[in-house]
Amino acid sequence: MFRRSASAIALCFTVGLAHAEEGDISKKFQVDDADPLASIPSDAERDKNPIEYAHFLQDVIARAERALEKKDYATAAKYHEALAKMVPDRAVSFSRLCVDYGRLDQPDKAALNCGKAIQLGGAKVIDHIRFVNFSLQKAEFTAEDTKAVDASLAHLRAYAAANPQPLPGALEQEAKPAAPPKPKSKEEAIQQFAERRQQRLMKEAEEKRTGKQQVATHLNPMHLPTEIETLGCKLASRLKDLDRLAQCISGLRKYKATEAQTYPFEWAYAVLKKDSRRAEALLARGKALGIPQETLAAMESEQQGTLGIPVWVRWALGGVAFVVVGLAGFLALRHLARRRPPASPPSAPVEA
Repeated sequence: MFRRSASAIALCFTVGLAHAEEGDISKKFQVDDADPLASIPSDAERDKNPIEYAHFLQDVIARAERALEKKDYATAAKYHEALAKMVPDRAVSFSRLCVDYGRLDQPDKAALNCGKAIQLGGAKVIDHIRFVNFSLQKAEFTAEDTKAVDASLAHLRAYAAANPQPLPGALEQEAKPAAPPKPKSKEEAIQQFAERRQQRLMKEAEEKRTGKQQVATHLNPMHLPTEIETLGCKLASRLKDLDRLAQCISGLRKYKATEAQTYPFEWAYAVLKKDSRRAEALLARGKALGIPQETLAAMESEQQGTLGIPVWVRWALGGVAFVVVGLAGFLALRHLARRRPPASPPSAPVEA
């Protein structure tokens, strides 16, 4: 009897957490903000009330976007977890979870969700790029991680080969995104509708945060072949693989990469090869490139440690690879801020 009463009280308390908010569309299903996963209608309820289910889906999407507007990524992740459960065969919610956990400085969870996204319909080029970047930030990087990153880079290379771009700085015409395929069922129609709405709300939220109107989502401020070589160099640095590093540096030069883009990897190559003269020259060059003093100090400490020169203090950065990843990210952001974004395909689908 006591168990029954306790269960009833718990049920009432849980139901009480689910409530309507201003702007909600669903009249039948309400979102539990404390635990969105718990308020997801059952499959039977969904099939019985498909329109209300679609409205509930939109309510969850709207809450997720409001959380993102507030930069409350932990709350946004709760709603995106619910969306991923409701639409498990589409990439968009897993892609958003990847971003959420990345913002929360949880690269393992970010990589896990981007890894799911790239296996599903609707995966984008940017999902592969994020997957590689977050995987390389993991504290433990296994042989399986290497295999998965190599596979993702292979997908990107195949996409880049099938969709060639001119070198950075060359004029190129904007390509129009392909129309979505016609839904084959009512459930697929609901999924497509929810995905389009989520993407539109994401775009509107980003414009509201930045105060700037976004360009079309199929544009990318990166030259994809150059970005692929950069990712390859980050992987080579993490693996301390000189052959890989030499190959990707050669690729960057082939695509006319700037000094800022090649610099971190040339420095890593010199350090790993224990070419002290070249490493010292590149370290000195870093000051002219405007690299922050604390980053230069970390580079110097890692360089001295790797080359066997005694130092009083070692920076706890986990080795050359982590210094390189941070340095490459800093220089890439500064480089992108200085030039006009050319057209390229971060949101274009890549087959899993």
